[in-house]
Amino acid sequence: MESAQRGCLRCPQGYTEPPGAASPDAHRPAARWVKEVNIRMMLEAYTYVRVAAGDLRRRMHERFADLVGSETGATAAEYGVLVALIAAVIIVGAQLLGNNVNTKLNSVGTTVGGAS
Repeated sequence: MESAQRGCLRCPQGYTEPPGAASPDAHRPAARWVKEVNIRMMLEAYTYVRVAAGDLRRRMHERFADLVGSETGATAAEYGVLVALIAAVIIVGAQLLGNNVNTKLNSVGTTVGGAS
C-alpha cells in the first residue's frame, strides 16, 4: 500500500497523495490556485500596460519628430515673419508720407491764406 502513495514535490514535507488520485494537482488547495491565478492576471495586466505605454511613447515620439522635421511648419513661421516685416514697412512709409503731405498742405495753405 505504501508504494501507491507518492510524495508531492510542491507541497510541504510529509504530504502524500491519497491512493488513486487522478493527478498531482488534484490535492492542491483552492486558495493557492486562486493566488496563482491572481498573480498571473496581475502579470498579464502589468505586461499589457507596459506594452501599451511603450507603444504610446513610440507613437508620440514619431509624431513629435514629424512635427519638428516638417517643412510646412517652417514655411508658416517664415510667412508670419514676412507679413510682420511688410506691415512694419507700410506703417513707417505711411507715417513719412503723411508728414510730407502734411508739410506740403500747410505750405499751400499759408500761400493761399497770404494771397487773400
